[in-house]
Amino acid sequence: KIGVKTNLKPLDPPTFTSQGNGINPTYNGMRLSAGAFAQLYEASSLSVLSRTFGYASNLAGYYDDTFKELVTASSTEPDAAKRKQLYAQYSDYLLDAAYGQVICPYCDIDLMRPNVNGLRWTLATNVPMYEIWLA
Repeated sequence: KIGVKTNLKPLDPPTFTSQGNGINPTYNGMRLSAGAFAQLYEASSLSVLSRTFGYASNLAGYYDDTFKELVTASSTEPDAAKRKQLYAQYSDYLLDAAYGQVICPYCDIDLMRPNVNGLRWTLATNVPMYEIWLA
C-alpha cells in the first residue's frame, strides 16, 4: 500500500548466520530476527551476536583467531552432527580461555511462603506470573 516491495525469505540458522557474517556474498537486504533471546537458537549464537561475549567485540578485549574460527565454523555449519562436534570444541575452548566472568549487579531477593510453587526467573529476567500457584 505504501509502495515498498518486500520479499521475506525464512532461513535456517546456519544460513542466516553465514549471510550476516558476510560469508555468503549473494546476500542483499535487511536481516531480521526475533528478539527476547529467540535469536540465540544455537550454542554459538551468543559469541556471534553479543557485544559482551562476541568473538569480534567483547567487553574483555579478548580476541583470538582460534576463537573466531570455532565460532564461525560452528555457527555456519549446516550439518547438525558436525555442528555438535564443533560445539564440543567451542565449549572446551571457552572453558580453557575463561576470558570473562559473569557478575550481575542486579541481585534480586524473593521471599515467599512455603505454599508458593512455580516461582522462577526466565532468560529475559522476568518472572512468569502465570506459572505461579499455591499449594
